[in-house]
Amino acid sequence: MFKFKMFCFSHAGGTVRHFYKWKRQQQFDIEIIPIELAGRGSRVKEPFYKNMESAVQDLYNKIVKQIDETPYVILGHSMGGILAFEITKKIQQSAHNLPIFVIVSGRRPPHIIINQFPASHSEHDIKEILTNLKKIGGVPENLGNSSISELFLPVLKADLELIQTYDYYLNNIKLNAPLLILYANNDPLTKEKHIEEWDCYTIKSCEFIEFEGDHFFIYKERDKVLGLVSEKFANLWRDNIMN
Repeated sequence: MFKFKMFCFSHAGGTVRHFYKWKRQQQFDIEIIPIELAGRGSRVKEPFYKNMESAVQDLYNKIVKQIDETPYVILGHSMGGILAFEITKKIQQSAHNLPIFVIVSGRRPPHIIINQFPASHSEHDIKEILTNLKKIGGVPENLGNSSISELFLPVLKADLELIQTYDYYLNNIKLNAPLLILYANNDPLTKEKHIEEWDCYTIKSCEFIEFEGDHFFIYKERDKVLGLVSEKFANLWRDNIMN
């Protein structure tokens, strides 16, 4: 099997640590490259992004430095799915090679707006947000620890603001790369009737795969996800060579 790279973006409030176990896997010929956003983890001293445009520009710069002759794909979960989508659009407008395909996980299409969380971030609203996140498993188990809370809450606030101010109409072009859309049957943030509208965002193929589980199914189903990605890469790579 031909080895390829996979750049990964996590959910709102997440860091590259969510993909550490993925990096250690040896079953599939995939080089896992998690990309850290500003304001957390190894980039904790950097300011948060002011808007989606600044986030996409920064993360695009991080990725293109690592694009070479090796084929690659981009994966994003939840908020990371929007980042994967927007960064691919920016790559498409550059002279760099496009990803073989893009994986969007646990994220409805950009034009489907559902106000799942309060728009303001007062102390009361943050408590409501945390309550909702706990229901879908998106809160660290040790959040009661004050040091963990001090790190997690600012990141979560910044990411929610990034999504809530996102306007995909600013650069409404279709991808020239296939899409692989992953979603779970018990995810309250995605509905099948909405998820299928992702096919409007690419001029290439758009495949949908349903999983058992909740919003964070992708981290629990790592091997299954990697198997699907590996299989799809092999099929598309073979088709590219034959054509």
